Amino acid sequence: MDYQIQLNIQLLDVGRVVKYSANKVTELVKFARDLRKTNSDVFVEEELADILGRARINTEVQDIFKRNVLQNTNIISLAGESPIVFSTGAGPTLNRALREQDPKYLSSVIQLSFLSRFYDRSDFSVVLSQCMSKRSGESFGARSIEGVLEACTSQASITIWDSYMYAAEQKLRQTSLSHNSNCPNLEAIFQGRSMSATAILAGLDYFFLVQTLPENRKIVAKTFRGIGAMIVWAHYLLGLTVHVRDRHSGVTIFGASEETPNLLIQETVPEFEEEILLLDADSEIVLRCYQDPEDQLCFVGDQEKHALLDWGTETMRRHFNSATLIKDEDPVYQDTASLIVAVALNASARLVYEELEDIDKQFRDLSIEAWRVFDSAKTIFQSLSIKKEMPIADLDSVQEREIGDIILPASIRRVHERVQSVRPQLSHDFLRRETCFLIGELAFTVLSLAHVYDIGKCAALPFSLRWDGWGLFRQSRTLEEFRGGKADITVVRDAFHQTAVELILGKHMIARARDSFIISDFGWSVILGCTHGVDLSEVRPSMFRIQQGVPTHARTGERKRFIEDGSDWGKTLPRCRVVDTGASYVPRSLACVTRRREFCTSVGDRFQVTVQLHIKYEGLGETTSSYGYQKLHDNLWCCLRTKPCECSRKPSDRAPLGFSAATVTGDPYEVGAMMSCRKIAQRICIYLAQEHRALCFVYKGIIGGDCRVVIKTKDCCEACALTAASSLQGNVLLLV
Repeated sequence: MDYQIQLNIQLLDVGRVVKYSANKVTELVKFARDLRKTNSDVFVEEELADILGRARINTEVQDIFKRNVLQNTNIISLAGESPIVFSTGAGPTLNRALREQDPKYLSSVIQLSFLSRFYDRSDFSVVLSQCMSKRSGESFGARSIEGVLEACTSQASITIWDSYMYAAEQKLRQTSLSHNSNCPNLEAIFQGRSMSATAILAGLDYFFLVQTLPENRKIVAKTFRGIGAMIVWAHYLLGLTVHVRDRHSGVTIFGASEETPNLLIQETVPEFEEEILLLDADSEIVLRCYQDPEDQLCFVGDQEKHALLDWGTETMRRHFNSATLIKDEDPVYQDTASLIVAVALNASARLVYEELEDIDKQFRDLSIEAWRVFDSAKTIFQSLSIKKEMPIADLDSVQEREIGDIILPASIRRVHERVQSVRPQLSHDFLRRETCFLIGELAFTVLSLAHVYDIGKCAALPFSLRWDGWGLFRQSRTLEEFRGGKADITVVRDAFHQTAVELILGKHMIARARDSFIISDFGWSVILGCTHGVDLSEVRPSMFRIQQGVPTHARTGERKRFIEDGSDWGKTLPRCRVVDTGASYVPRSLACVTRRREFCTSVGDRFQVTVQLHIKYEGLGETTSSYGYQKLHDNLWCCLRTKPCECSRKPSDRAPLGFSAATVTGDPYEVGAMMSCRKIAQRICIYLAQEHRALCFVYKGIIGGDCRVVIKTKDCCEACALTAASSLQGNVLLLV
């Protein structure tokens, strides 16, 4: 063949390769950018897939995982014109795992999703970084690994892991009871959920090796930590046969009983040095993992999650089963739940706001409807029978009593007697105190979740099973006054909201979430009530929303865990002027919003959002004002609200005014200043801006000083609103 022709063919082939390579590079760069938008990293994901992805996932688990992820794909808008939406379902990490022909990506994501469900992501990423460094001498930083874990959990917020863990623990309980019924050994099941760095290091390689050479390799794990998680990881996810031998020689089998176990877990005492061995067919040691004293972390603390549905029942089950085995049908669960609901109901009618102590109680009242308390209780005690008539009989046992003095039902006393027969060192007073603590903790949780709009839609929300909720309020008056008596319970600002945030994020994340009006984790978001474009006169600052989805920028596709207020651009409002004086006035709006825009910027692990309003004032021209949702929420706490009126007044075109009141328009901050220096003679000014968006800016700056702000709600007429404002001392700005 002619040399020139051969040369052209070779050059053509090179061109094709270069073009093909360029396309691949372009795709890789785009994918890396998409991952960064979700706080993940392409190189870390690839490294983890190369290690964890070697193991084969059980086909049934794989199918369930895919089905759950694909079913939960949705996009919900924050507000009508907001650039922020809530994305549920697969993002770049999961999309590649579901579409890529190489199964290593899906295998890696499933294992990381499971482990992140039960273990603190921050500690787990440190231990995982340690393990990767031991394997190859190099590793990515813990923060980069944590970003991958966040991406996995936010894009695959599914609850199948809970059912596997429950099944494993139930089987262990039964074996423990059958081999030592007088003193079943339950510490390893309920208190040993933390997993050692040794177990994680072994899991990265040993499970894969046993899958590859099942006849020639087996694992022996001598440990007391993370036994339940090791069972789920090895047996339910990877299909290995697991035998667990407890301290009393009881053996629990997961898999075919006639098979030699791929993994034998021998439960040890805490004082015993933990080790995990990889053995050959002759039981000779091939590899050995043991605790390294130079490790930054020796174990990962558990932060086990449970779906909100029946979360309270599971919490009670763990409490009563910590020393002995109590059957699921025992009446102690129903009786305790009944008492918890009674305490929550009793407290729900006695809530008052802390920061308005000099104001009449009608304005401080934060009582919550009883039906909301029942809805909350039905969700977290789903497997029990929560009926509206059920707890009423228990109200007598909590009336005028502190939680520590509650009369406990006979079923609880019987359980205490059983515990004392097993552990005589535990006194009656100690057991009673611990149970009363549990009742108070769960009652406060019921009360907190009663402040969530549509709590019934949050059944799949992952809630932490480890919580020191009392610690959150130890320095506040809320805890001190949360009791069964008649005294008012003084509620600290956002106490109920912060309880939910801690149970979703964990205590260590509270500092990072401070000043954020939207907080997201595990594919769910906690949202302040003032962000949904509803009429602000109907917003109750103690109420909030929880919905599925991760905050996402609609245009760029970026996902962030937190959203906070952006820059305040100030306002250019027209001068204040008095409009009406005399005996009456015509209710109307002299300000309307002509345009509303939201501006969003990305800063680190959060978005910053600023809302800008273009407002047209009748006779005064058009102006702009900006605000942030968190600031709006804070100021709404300081606004007073009218109560529903039951007057028989017929609808009229005019409303009473009187000599002490006047209507105004213009800059509301200037209204307060002019009343303070007596440039406006009347002490009550009615602000004429009926559209809720036009009122948004009003709550800025005007709060405090000598002027109170009162919001007329829809179920109160103008006359009764004025009467309520007149009952307050000092200057009042009434928003109608």
